[in-house]
Amino acid sequence: MTTTQKPILFLDVDGVLNAFAPVRPHTVHQLGGRTVKGVFHPYTLHFDNEVVDMIDALAERFDIVWATMWNERANDLVAPALGIEPFPVMYADHNKGWDTAIDRGTEQWNIHRLWYAKTPLLPEYAQGQPFAWLDDDHSGADVLWLAKQEDAPEHFYLHQTDAYAGIQWSDVADLIQWADDLAAGTLVSMRSFHSARAAAQAFIEDPDPVLWFEDTTGEVPFDWDSDEAHAFMAAMDNEEA
Repeated sequence: MTTTQKPILFLDVDGVLNAFAPVRPHTVHQLGGRTVKGVFHPYTLHFDNEVVDMIDALAERFDIVWATMWNERANDLVAPALGIEPFPVMYADHNKGWDTAIDRGTEQWNIHRLWYAKTPLLPEYAQGQPFAWLDDDHSGADVLWLAKQEDAPEHFYLHQTDAYAGIQWSDVADLIQWADDLAAGTLVSMRSFHSARAAAQAFIEDPDPVLWFEDTTGEVPFDWDSDEAHAFMAAMDNEEA
């Protein structure tokens, strides 16, 4: 199945556009900040000199949406500093994310495994539209959580940057390849993949199979020490031979 609709790209700022220890030529900006004990401390951001070209390349394949704790300030401060047009904003908030995860049945001990200011909010914003998420702070726990959500799209992709180096052209290439594969209809559903993996993991954790048979009293477990069990296994051996 192919699609002509662009997927969403949820785009972070810190650790992605703002490199904490850049390895390529870059410019330094002081944007926003906070006041501590009456003294204002601006935030120092490092933008790769080619970051706008990277964003433009991604915008050809994706509908870009800010997914950053900067929220609207990404349009008020970051976008003007880069000289780019504003993007829609998915509001990121720890309290809202926590409450949403709870509402979706996530146990409190498990929420801390998520980047919960953002992850629980993605399916609601995406509304079934395929998406990629470019961030420095998500993990496999976020992928698995999203795969279990009934309203998550069949196809999504979480790509992680090195927070120190920030976005690189290799990150852009990986995202573009995913978008092209999505358009060509060659991707495996993330939800189906993780459902199969969960089933395989359950088998590994409990490798002894249990067979169930119908009788007049309902379903009963198969007795592996019975003569019937030995006959069954012998028949299986003969088939494999």
